[in-house]
Amino acid sequence: MTSTPDQLEEERQAHRRWRAAFVALGYDGRRATALVLDGVELLEGPVLNLGSTTSDVARELELRGLVVEGHFPEYEESLFAALPFPDSTYASAVSFNTLHHVENGASYLREMARVVRPGGLLLLVDFSPEGFDIAARVLSAEGGHPVGPVTLDWARGFLAGLGLEETRAGGVHQLRFATFRKAGGLLKKE
Repeated sequence: MTSTPDQLEEERQAHRRWRAAFVALGYDGRRATALVLDGVELLEGPVLNLGSTTSDVARELELRGLVVEGHFPEYEESLFAALPFPDSTYASAVSFNTLHHVENGASYLREMARVVRPGGLLLLVDFSPEGFDIAARVLSAEGGHPVGPVTLDWARGFLAGLGLEETRAGGVHQLRFATFRKAGGLLKKE
């Protein structure tokens, strides 16, 4: 579905309102993105920014000298099921605050791992319980903030089952994160 210019402007205005409301409640997406990236291993480019529609992630990665490409399917599951990129296209892939929107985590994570080169890094980031509380408060007037079945803890176990090595995990500024290194060769079947 293609948005009209009026719809795009309406979405931009909504994002500005949401950003201000998040900041007023103590969550600054720009600061949070920088803090996460400061706390993880050095990412290499090109980087696939998967699902995060905010420009904070791309902006911060570009400030660090990385080439960033985005895939923003507006959380339509069919678009996550088979990414339109060949195997091993990217040196790194990042997913910021997207996991909780995903219904089919196995497909999402398998595809994310497939498009990363052997030796490449995957970075998963999602809200902490405090972050989810802030998101629910900000978006309560619009029916709340969706929280699907995929959690960071579930994703950690799934990626381990595919043979990816978890290299770091932690939390900063209402976010939790984990990084995974893709070994050489094929992914294991889950």
